Amino acid sequence: MLSILFISLVLFFSRYWIRKKRGWTVRVFLINFLIIEIFCYGYFLKVINGGACFYLIGNQKVLDSLIKLNIIESAYFSEKNQYSLFRVDSDVGYTLGQDKFSAQFPTTNAYGLRAVREYSFIPPDDHLRLALFGDSFVFAQDEVTPNTWGYMLENSFANLEVLNFGVPGYGLGQSYLRYLKDGLKFNPDVVFFNYIQMGSRDQVLADSIIKGRNLKGADLYRALFFLDKDVLKTRRITPMDLFDPDFRRKEIFAPLSLDENKLVWNNPLVKHTNVLLFLKTIFLPRYYKKHMNLSEDRKEIINVQLLENLLAMAEQNDSSVIFFVDQDFQKLPNSIQTILLKYQERVHYVNGQKALKERIEKLGVERKNLLNGSNHYNPQGNQIYTEVVAGILVSRPWGEKNRHFLFDPQHKGFIRKDDQ
Repeated sequence: MLSILFISLVLFFSRYWIRKKRGWTVRVFLINFLIIEIFCYGYFLKVINGGACFYLIGNQKVLDSLIKLNIIESAYFSEKNQYSLFRVDSDVGYTLGQDKFSAQFPTTNAYGLRAVREYSFIPPDDHLRLALFGDSFVFAQDEVTPNTWGYMLENSFANLEVLNFGVPGYGLGQSYLRYLKDGLKFNPDVVFFNYIQMGSRDQVLADSIIKGRNLKGADLYRALFFLDKDVLKTRRITPMDLFDPDFRRKEIFAPLSLDENKLVWNNPLVKHTNVLLFLKTIFLPRYYKKHMNLSEDRKEIINVQLLENLLAMAEQNDSSVIFFVDQDFQKLPNSIQTILLKYQERVHYVNGQKALKERIEKLGVERKNLLNGSNHYNPQGNQIYTEVVAGILVSRPWGEKNRHFLFDPQHKGFIRKDDQ
C-alpha cells in the first residue's frame, strides 16, 4: 500500500523536477510500475480471501490486519454455519460444533458428539458406557452417522452406550484434552483411544504451513504441550500466533532447521514493494520445501507424562482404557511400555490395525473396496471395524468399584455383575 502511494506521489511531482526530454520515459515507466504494484496488491487480496497467506504475514500492517480479520470472520462463520463442522475451542484448539449437519443429516448432537441423540451425564445403571476418542477414523469421516462404526457398535448389543468424541485431525494430545474437558463429564466406564504416541498432529503443523497451508483450516487450531518443572502444561495455539515473530522462529522455522532472516526476502524493501513481495510468495514455498529438514522428534518425555496423567485420571474416575493402535506392544518405547504396565489392571492394549487386517483377509475382501472417497472406511468397512471392537468388548469384564459389567450371550448384551 505504501509503495502505491509513494509511486503516485512521485508521478505527481515528476513534472516539476524531471527534464522534458526524459520526462515521458520516466513517467511511462512509473505508470507501468504503478499498474503492476496495484495488480500485485489485488492478487494479495485474493490470496488472503482464499486463506493461503502465510508468506504475507509480517510484511505490511494493512495486509496483517486484513489477514487477521479474514481468519476471525472465517472462525465466526464456522461457528454459526450448521453445515460447517468445526468450531474454535479455547482449551482444545478446535472441536466439533453443536447440532451440525452434513448432507442434510444430523452429524453432531447438542453437546458436539458424533450422534443423532442426546446422552445424559450420568450413565444408566444397567448400561455399560464406552467413550471413543481419536481422529477421523473414530469420527468415521464422510459417512452419515448411522453408517459409523460407533453407531453400529451401540446398536449391536443390549445395554451398551457408545459416545463418539472423535474429531478429524486429532492426535493423542487433543484427544486427551477433549477427554479431560468433555469426556469426564459423561462418566464413561470404558475409554477408547486410537493413539498412544504423540506425533505431528500434536505440534504446530510447521511443514504444512511452510508449504502454503490454508490458514482457515480448522486443524491449524492446535495445542502445544510442554513441561514446566516436571508438570505437563498446555496452551492453545491459533493462526493468530503466526503474527508473532518469536513464535514463527521457535515453532515454524526452527523445527524445520530453517532461518527466515538469512534470505534476502526478509529485507524491508521486499516487504513494502508489492512486486517483490509477490515474488516472495511465489519463490519461498518452493525454496523452503526443498531445504527444510523435518524433525521426527516424538517428545517422548511429554508423551509419557501425558499417558501418566490420562491413566491416573481414568483410575480416579473408575474407567478402563482401551488403546486401539497400529503397533505391537513390544515395539513401543520402553518408557511407554513401563507406564502401561504400571496401570495394566485397567489398560487393554490392542494392535487394532493388525486385528482389522486379519479380519479383512479372513473375509476375503480387498481393503480398497472398504474405503470411501476420502480413504476412510465406508459402511462395509465400518461394519468390520465394529466387529473387531465388539470382539474386544465381549472378551473380558469391564467397569470398576460398583459398576461391573459382563457380556451375556443369552441376553446379547451387557449385564451388571451384581444383577446375575
